[in-house]
Amino acid sequence: MSGNTRTSGHYFLGLVLCLCVAAVIYLANLYSVQHIEATEQMTWECRADSPGPGLPPKRIVLMRYVRNPHQFIHQEDPTGSFCQAITAMANNQPAVEVVSDVYGNKHQGLIGWHEIRLNGKPFPLSSEFGGSGSDDYAPSKHPLDQDFRKAMHMPQ
Repeated sequence: MSGNTRTSGHYFLGLVLCLCVAAVIYLANLYSVQHIEATEQMTWECRADSPGPGLPPKRIVLMRYVRNPHQFIHQEDPTGSFCQAITAMANNQPAVEVVSDVYGNKHQGLIGWHEIRLNGKPFPLSSEFGGSGSDDYAPSKHPLDQDFRKAMHMPQ
C-alpha cells in the first residue's frame, strides 16, 4: 500500500511541476516585449504654432495617420532643418510612407514605437521635443496599436 501512495505522490508532484512550468511559459509569452515593423501612410505639414499671446511662434512638423487623421505625431523644429529634410524626402507628395519599430506585449498591446524610415530612407532625427497625440475626444484605436494587435493575433 505504501508503494502505491509513493507512486501517486510522484505523479501528483510531476503534475504540479508541469502546471507550474506551463504557467511560467504562458506568463512569459504574455508579458514579453515583441517588436514588429509597421508601415503607415501619413500626411505632413510644417507650420508655426503660437504657444500663447505675446510669445513667439514655435515651428513644428505635424504628421497625421491617413487611416485615422485624429492621431498624429509632432516634432518641434526651431531651425527648420527637420521640415527641410521631410520636404526633400516627400518628393512634393502630401503623404509619405513611414515605417515604425512598434513594440508591445500580448497583455498591454501597444507600448510604444519610434519612426525608422520615411519613404524608404532613414527617418530624419531631431534632438528637439516631439510626441504624439489625438485631437479626437472619442476613444479610438491608434493605427499602430491596430497593426501590432493584428501581427500578434490579438483581438482588435
